Formats: sequence, structure tokens, C-alpha cells
Amino acid sequence: DPLGLNIPTTLIDDTSVISAANVCDQNQDLREGGTEKRYEAHGMIDTAVSPDKNIKDILSSMHGTLVFSNGKFKIKAGTTKTAVLSIDENDFVSGIQISPRLSRRENFNAVKGQYISPTNNFQPTDYPPITSSVFQNEDNGEQIFRELNMPFTTSTAMAQRVSKIALFRARQPLAFQSTHKLSVLGLD
Repeated sequence: DPLGLNIPTTLIDDTSVISAANVCDQNQDLREGGTEKRYEAHGMIDTAVSPDKNIKDILSSMHGTLVFSNGKFKIKAGTTKTAVLSIDENDFVSGIQISPRLSRRENFNAVKGQYISPTNNFQPTDYPPITSSVFQNEDNGEQIFRELNMPFTTSTAMAQRVSKIALFRARQPLAFQSTHKLSVLGLD
């Protein structure tokens, strides 16, 4: 569609979209009882802003990512995955470069932000923050917030679920880069 990315549907990896939808459709138990879907996106697309911004806003409701890989756009929803590939030193062609994912200035140990609250007439409302005393202790007792707003999320529990994923992902402090044999090609 010209209002979107204006790309042919053949460039969209249907398998990844279906997989992300299946993750979103999983029922999650709620603390107060009952269940809700893991992720849902509710909101209005603003055609006055870039398609990129609209896509990022929608993806924020599922801690999702959109990547272009092997000639197709792929969507991934935030969830844990079971390892399907093991690598060892025999799979490396080059050395490993290790770098921190976040600088000290970008690091955080708590998440707060706003979601769209149905009980507040669908206006942006603060959701209860996600904090970690363990991470705060690692940061010399200083509580460092990151603001994570979710304009397509209408559930407090979903907002907290996404925030927790963002917090724990940020606390995995190292990323590595290397060259591998083709046997590692399936690594995702």
C-alpha cells in the first residue's frame, strides 16, 4: 500500500508473520485471575507520520522486531526460544570481538512509561514500573529508569510484560561478532 512501505507482498516472509501471530495469541495467566493474550495491538495509524514510526509503534506492543533478511521482511515477537543450534570453537573461522551492548550512560535497571488505558478513556496513562533490586545493586544502588511508551498497548499486564523483556534483554551486557563456517547459517 502506498501509505505503508509500498512493497510487494512477496517480500514479506509469511512464516515469520504467522509465527509472531502465534506467539501473540498465547494465553497468559493474570495475577488477579483469568487470562489474556500475550500481546495485542490496539490503536490508530497516523498517516501524517512516517510508516517507519507507525510500524515501530505497533511492534512496541509485542516487543517485536522487523528485519530484512535473505530478501524478505521478517517479524519477530518478544518471547523466549529453545536453542535449536549448538556451536563450538570448530565453527569459528575468525576470532571473536566482544563489545558491551549498552554504554554506562545508556544502561538502566528499571522501566517506566505509558500505555493507552481503557479505564482512563483511552488516554496515555503510567503503568506500574518494572524494577529489579538485583540490577540496582549491580549499579551501586542507583535506580536508573528507561522510559518505554507503548501507544498500541491497552493492558497494564501487557505493558509490564514488554517492559520486563526490555529490562532483562538490556542486562545481557555483551554482544559478539565473528565469522563462522556455513554450518552456523541457520543461527537466528
